[in-house]
This record gives sequence, structure tokens and C-alpha cells, in this order.
Amino acid sequence: MTGTDPSETPLRSWVQTRLESIYAFAQQPEEYFRDFVNTTFSENAIIRHNHELVSKEEFLQRLIVGNFACLHASVNLWGSQVVEIPAGGDSEGGIIAGFFEVTRSLKYRIRAGPAQRESHNIFSSKVEDLGKEESGDRKLRISEFFVTSVNKAVPVHLQNLPGSIDSNLPEKTSGV
Repeated sequence: MTGTDPSETPLRSWVQTRLESIYAFAQQPEEYFRDFVNTTFSENAIIRHNHELVSKEEFLQRLIVGNFACLHASVNLWGSQVVEIPAGGDSEGGIIAGFFEVTRSLKYRIRAGPAQRESHNIFSSKVEDLGKEESGDRKLRISEFFVTSVNKAVPVHLQNLPGSIDSNLPEKTSGV
């Protein structure tokens, strides 16, 4: 995810890294991806996708289908539109909500470049702090994840093609 924010916290950084890895996995083997999702979400995570309650397995399958024919994916989290509500106390957990875009370049080509799809996502995630691992790092898991997504094809812009209509010419009017 792009951008560096001086006020970036460990919780925000953890969520950004996890969302980027989940939504931009493109060429990773499914087993690796499945393991990663299982270490990101708690065992009994509540996941709502487009206001529909889904299991972790169903959410995983939706992500896999969304990456069909994907060569490369990038995730852009809009830093100014991300809200963090810390859990307080010694916990590194809390709530992170915001907006991110996923741009996927596909195996198919349109004209001279790869076809692309964009996914616009508004999310809210509750992250639980499960204490410290043996390594000393905090063990964080997403226990609630709400995401609303819409997918769109990236428009193809073809400029200055020979034989194209010149936009500077006046429009033809009827009766003239």
C-alpha cells in the first residue's frame, strides 16, 4: 500500500500489510494464501461482504475467484481516509476503517496492454490483541471484518488514432 504517514501506528501498519497481502496475492499458491488468511483472521471471525454474512472459507473463495486470470495486483489504501480507534490499555488491538482500491492486471490484453479491473472497497476491521508470541511480537487477529466492494473494468483510453473523429470539429446539426 502506498504512502508513508508519520502518524502510522503498529496496528495500522499491520492491517495495511495484511490487506495488501490478501487482496494482491495474484500469483501465490492457494495453500500459502489459505494459511495466510487463517493467520490473519481469528478462528471464529465475523466477516460481512457486501452486507452478507459469510464464513471465512466463503470469503477466501470469493477472493480466489476475484483473482482469476490475474497477473499482478496492487493495493492503494487512502491514508487520509483511514480511521483508527485504539483498544486502549496495553493492547495493540483496535478498530481500523477506511477505503482502499485494488487494481488487477489480467492475462488478457486489450489493444496494446493488459486488461485491468479495479475493486473499490470500504472496510472496517476489529483487531484483537492475543498477547505476545514466543518471538516477542504481538499476536494480532482480525475478529470482525466488514467490507463493501464494487468491481469495475478500467476504461481503455485510445488517443490520437488515425482516422478517429477530431474532437475539435464542430458537430453536425440536423437540417443544415
